[in-house]
Amino acid sequence: MRIYFNILLVLFVFLSFNSLANDAEQYKGMEIYKIEFFGNKVIQNDRIYNLMAVREGEKFDDEIIKNDLRNLYKTEYFYKIDLLSEIVNDKLLLVFRFEENPILSDLRLQGNDKLSDNDILDVLPIQKGKLTSRDKLEMTKSIVKQFYLMKGFNKVQVEEKITPVGQGSIQYELDIVEGDRGYVKGIVLKGSNQQFYRDILKRLETKTKWVFSGITGRGRLSEDIINLDRSNIRSFYLDNGFVNVKVSKPRIDYIESKDGYLVVFDVEEGDRYKVGTITFAGDLLDDKDLSDYTTLDESIYFNLSKMQQDIENLTIVYGDESYAFANIDPIFNQDDDLKQISIKYNMEKGEKYKVNKISIFGNTRTRDKVIRREIKIKEQDPYSGTKIKASKRFINRRGFFESVDIKEIPSKDKPNYLDVEVTVEEKPTGYFSIQGGYSSVEALLLGVQIQENNLWGYGKQLGASVTVGTVSQNFLIDYGDPYFLDTSYQFKMSLFRRQYEYIDYDRERWGGTLMFGKELNTWTFADIKYRYENIKVDDLTTEATEIFQERNDKISSVSFGMRYDTRDNFLDPTRGISTSLSIEESNSYFGANLHFTEYSGKFSKYFQVTSGHTMAYSFESAFIDFRNTEKRLIVSERYYLGGPENLRGYKFARVSPRRTLSNGEFVRIGGNKYVYSTLEYLYPLALETGLKGILFVDVGQVYEETEVVDKNPWDMKKDIGFGFRWLSPVGPLKLDFGFPLGNRKSDESKYEVQFSFGSVF
Repeated sequence: MRIYFNILLVLFVFLSFNSLANDAEQYKGMEIYKIEFFGNKVIQNDRIYNLMAVREGEKFDDEIIKNDLRNLYKTEYFYKIDLLSEIVNDKLLLVFRFEENPILSDLRLQGNDKLSDNDILDVLPIQKGKLTSRDKLEMTKSIVKQFYLMKGFNKVQVEEKITPVGQGSIQYELDIVEGDRGYVKGIVLKGSNQQFYRDILKRLETKTKWVFSGITGRGRLSEDIINLDRSNIRSFYLDNGFVNVKVSKPRIDYIESKDGYLVVFDVEEGDRYKVGTITFAGDLLDDKDLSDYTTLDESIYFNLSKMQQDIENLTIVYGDESYAFANIDPIFNQDDDLKQISIKYNMEKGEKYKVNKISIFGNTRTRDKVIRREIKIKEQDPYSGTKIKASKRFINRRGFFESVDIKEIPSKDKPNYLDVEVTVEEKPTGYFSIQGGYSSVEALLLGVQIQENNLWGYGKQLGASVTVGTVSQNFLIDYGDPYFLDTSYQFKMSLFRRQYEYIDYDRERWGGTLMFGKELNTWTFADIKYRYENIKVDDLTTEATEIFQERNDKISSVSFGMRYDTRDNFLDPTRGISTSLSIEESNSYFGANLHFTEYSGKFSKYFQVTSGHTMAYSFESAFIDFRNTEKRLIVSERYYLGGPENLRGYKFARVSPRRTLSNGEFVRIGGNKYVYSTLEYLYPLALETGLKGILFVDVGQVYEETEVVDKNPWDMKKDIGFGFRWLSPVGPLKLDFGFPLGNRKSDESKYEVQFSFGSVF
């Protein structure tokens, strides 16, 4: 028996592959009769075997071995792998000898007085009890330093200490010198035209300190962000025709008199260029005028961002013709005399492609089918750039993911086919909240709500809420399935019980709803809903009996609705339109004793002003036509405004027509029609903490049967206000302050406050 022992792999993979290349020739075509593992104490043999492609009984292939070694190192389970071979009876024995990375048994932080352990540990790539590579430890040290810099600390020092604790385990300790937290007190753009100063500042991530910096963190000095702003300044000039702009490395000076830092950027603007001619060459499309898909023209200054968007648009045009990897190369001609930049787009179509396989990654909770049904292209379909882009938007609008990324990769086994890889990063989709409302004259209202928008990962919604106050009690449970039985139909149901003690009477209502809907096309939906409700009005005050009557009413109604919705995110939209119209009929044929027809509509539009800044406008209105009332006033279905959901400067349900009683007092009777509109501006206050501010203006009014809707909004109730939205460590926080405008009635306060807070899961 002749035995050959050869060490084929050592610590460095590069050298290992050279050794394999030298020895592989003698093993070529030889059968592998056995594979053995040695030295692995934590990682089981089965786990290692599943990571490898080499198999017993197959012929030796050095490329497969190389790939297996790469894959094993990628796991970061091992810091050294030796491969030994033995030839027995003209067959090959392979022995993999492993030296595993150590287990991190303890992780300690020292010197972090200003940032908590939890804040730092949340951003680290290592965990106690896991195998940890040396590269990961180096990365950890770097991340801690960068994290402090992002938080506005300067002169940060991080030292590490590695202590063996038992066989194969280590203790890792980081000693941190936090340095000082500085604030920016001024930003100077030397050499920049003054007319651009404000616009450039809006593009910068670096901000100056203001009165709320202690809360929001605005103005904290961060060298990394300042260096990033150097690119932001250059991008501004390139978007405004200054193609030769130069921006120096920023200078940071400490100003003792201001106890803060001055950030100075030196700018050489250069000449300003307009767009010259735009032409297309190469592989053109016969039935397309490519200029229809570009925004740059000779009437504007050169804009790099617009040119990049034009290239993206052209790529999608070619992609819709199945040219998945079309190459669009802009060739510039700079005319310094005319101050013009001419662009010739050289088009290369490449090959046409079809979709081979669609794979989904990152969804540890959400089921594959929830994501797949939002993908607008199918396996074996011709490739389409528009459908790929739309798929990303539709997956994202569900609100289940922090990020969505789609990659197209040529298939290895099928020419002119590509694999689509969808990678998502999940985020919390449920929340538990404690809610409340307060005003200067009204008692506290408390409530508890639990909501899950991605139930068991199937994309269904389930929620329940209970609110209790001095004048009200409410209970609600609701369930919804946007893809009922995996079809394009929708199903929703709810059960509720509501009690409210108005000033003049008490009202109790209980019942439920059932709704079936259908997706008509990408943006349009239709639905039919059945509602059953039992309503009891009693405990009228002596004065109120002049207007109202105690009575039990029963609603049994059917409604039809249409909805058009292009929002980019159902839970937190930044752009798009949402419009709905419905008509509801309740009569004796359905088993009701309260007869009416109700018409309602709502329109909302969202604009993304700049990144993180959203403007939202909303208008809604409704009208109800009561029948067979025998001249009695139906209070249970009448409209009231005021409170956290509409006129935020007024108390809940206090905006209403009034009737004067014989004793000179009044009662609020509600209206049979109303209009309401609001304009909101949402903006970031502190990006790193997620704190946002909101400014709002509300306008609305409620009218009774004899009144006509005001055509002039100034004749309606109005309020302005501000508020805050914050995803805090204990959950989402909402706080609004509303201030009525115009003349106030005696029972209307100068301001109102609403708040809610809770936790996500």
